[in-house]
Amino acid sequence: LRRQVLLQQASVSPDGEWVAYSRRTIEGDKYRSRLWRVPLRGGRPEQLTFADTSDVLPRFSPGGDELVFLSDRTERSQPWILPLGGGEPRQAPELHGHAVSASWSLDGRSLLVIAPSGEQRFVVGDPEAPLARQIRDLTWRLDGFGLRDQFHSAWVVPLGAGKPRRLTSPSYEVADAAWAGNRVAFLADPRDEAGVIEYPQLHTVAVRGGSARQGPQLPGPVWTLAVSPGGRIALVGYDRTDPIGWENVGLFVVEGRNLRRLDESLDRPVGNHTFADTGELTDAFAPRAHWLDEETLVALVASRGGSRPFSFPLDGEPVPLLDDEEVVCSGLGVGGGRVVVSAAAPGDAPDLFEVASGRLRRLTTHGSRWLRPHRIEPERISVRARNHPPIDAWFV
Repeated sequence: LRRQVLLQQASVSPDGEWVAYSRRTIEGDKYRSRLWRVPLRGGRPEQLTFADTSDVLPRFSPGGDELVFLSDRTERSQPWILPLGGGEPRQAPELHGHAVSASWSLDGRSLLVIAPSGEQRFVVGDPEAPLARQIRDLTWRLDGFGLRDQFHSAWVVPLGAGKPRRLTSPSYEVADAAWAGNRVAFLADPRDEAGVIEYPQLHTVAVRGGSARQGPQLPGPVWTLAVSPGGRIALVGYDRTDPIGWENVGLFVVEGRNLRRLDESLDRPVGNHTFADTGELTDAFAPRAHWLDEETLVALVASRGGSRPFSFPLDGEPVPLLDDEEVVCSGLGVGGGRVVVSAAAPGDAPDLFEVASGRLRRLTTHGSRWLRPHRIEPERISVRARNHPPIDAWFV
């Protein structure tokens, strides 16, 4: 177990020449993550960061010459900038608490960061040593996260002069956010009922600030959003009220004040729904689509224990990009017209591959070789019942 390695959070450069990713290892009984990159044309992976810390979520700048990533090297997760031409990472202007995501503006001059709002919700007395907490809703804590003394907000962080500026109200949680031209698209639930259960929906706000506008809504919660360079918005979420988990997660494109579903003919959930300690779980908990170009989206689709990328043309039917139906793709990166996945065959640990001509082309080997001496071939069993879909199980 202490030899376990996980390659995750792949990001493809805008010119389609490089893949940056985070490689997680176990050192001294603690997880450590460092950034690597590998050329898509083929070649050896190159380690980019070496600190005794966790460096995660790399994203290429619009020019491809820098990476923004999150690191806890100052004991709080904050955005850092790494010049790929050489030099040490530099910290972006600091924000409150732990940042959870960072993305570049189209001109590369600012970052959009999701981080705590800076305003306490429940604390009575000194925030550093609270006397008490006055709890007013049922969502005051979350399993795996802990106390939610502050909601997360969307911040614009200038990389030149100026200070970070909060764009969204501290009175609700921002679940996801992306640049959308001169506006920022974000997911949040500002309703009073969010104190019982949160159903994030699409909103936008001007980059210069102001009141948020509500976008078209789904009956159920929206997990993630994706915005094309031209400003088109896609959502991944539920089209059923009060979903309980068995419903298919769908892919929708925003068209004016309406939403159009792109995946309905598949009758399969968008995202990876195969859980394993050896695979990336980002797309399992928050399935996401990516714009390949202005007319096409790419997303993982789950089926019978596997998951593979599909293309979703806005004017056509979904098309699988991989022929192998048993492979498990647990992460997805798109850039420069190219598609990269973190993928594994049954019984293997994942590595990075490019998806091309219906096949996987290997890019790395240092994600899976730790498991090879201990690999066990799983046995697949399918149980069928009349008038019901088959139930698949694997024995090891």
